[in-house]
Amino acid sequence: MDTGSGLRLRESGAFPVVPELGTEHARWITQWAEFDTRYETTRFPMDYLWGPGTREGARAWLEQERPEGDSVDFTDRVFLVQNHERLLPPMRPAVAAGLPDDERVGVWHAVRADFPDDAFAHVRGSGDRSAGHAGRPGDCSACSAEVLGFGSYDEALRAAAAALGPIQAVQLPSVRLPWSTFWPDRP
Repeated sequence: MDTGSGLRLRESGAFPVVPELGTEHARWITQWAEFDTRYETTRFPMDYLWGPGTREGARAWLEQERPEGDSVDFTDRVFLVQNHERLLPPMRPAVAAGLPDDERVGVWHAVRADFPDDAFAHVRGSGDRSAGHAGRPGDCSACSAEVLGFGSYDEALRAAAAALGPIQAVQLPSVRLPWSTFWPDRP
């Protein structure tokens, strides 16, 4: 439902509030249906604003807060991609920094890319030496990603911090909109 403030609510029993893309990105306008607070599953950056809760609660929050539209730069974003038993969707470094210790296992990759699926595809491709993806820090000659670092959770987070500056950990509630074509199998 369009709230008139540039935000969209998911029509279901629970209502998270996430920003809506402007009409200049009309091709991607339904991407909000793939929103996830833990993983970067939308093509353009989307922030968790409120919820989930009731429709009435969402409306009350919108009336009180009246969030304004903004613009974000979606180029050269930094993602952390975890490989633990399987390759997981990319995360924002701040979200990864807020993970509990038992979820920091596996090999982590810090990647700079414009879109999360580019970061994911690079890490997936880097497992195949014949694909030509960079395995060391620097620009990848096989795709549009830049490898910032990889290794343990701490090593990847340090590589992300070297690119971004200090990272403030966030711990968001688990909110996900279930429909996703690229990320159907999220943990």
